[in-house]
Amino acid sequence: MSDVTFDYHQWSLRYPDLAQSISESLAELLFSEATLFLDPTDKSWVKNQAHRTLLLYMLTAHLAQLQQQASGGGGAMVGRINKVTEGSVSVSADTGQIPATAEWFAQTPYGMTFWKATARYRSARYLSRFPNIRHCFWP
Repeated sequence: MSDVTFDYHQWSLRYPDLAQSISESLAELLFSEATLFLDPTDKSWVKNQAHRTLLLYMLTAHLAQLQQQASGGGGAMVGRINKVTEGSVSVSADTGQIPATAEWFAQTPYGMTFWKATARYRSARYLSRFPNIRHCFWP
């Protein structure tokens, strides 16, 4: 196993719509930013290097989409549309049942894909301190 490094060509094949407007140098910076969220080294909680690469590329795409939204003069609506008014145009949305920790990821399809793909890493497993106790000696 080894550290994940960014390959713009591979990333642009997976995200061609983003690669049209995100330069290689900007994508590399966004990948570096993505490593703040997910460790690219063997010490990461994602042990499989291929999975770690895909997740980091998803995060890079999420950050790239956020970058495009910000440079376009505003953000995108997050959530499902739950109320629409026609006179004086009014639209509101809610995020439904997603937890507050997922709202930042829910701003783009890439972020939500990352969130769903990492669900197994956010689950806790209980490991007993005494796995082989067969008898209980205290009252």
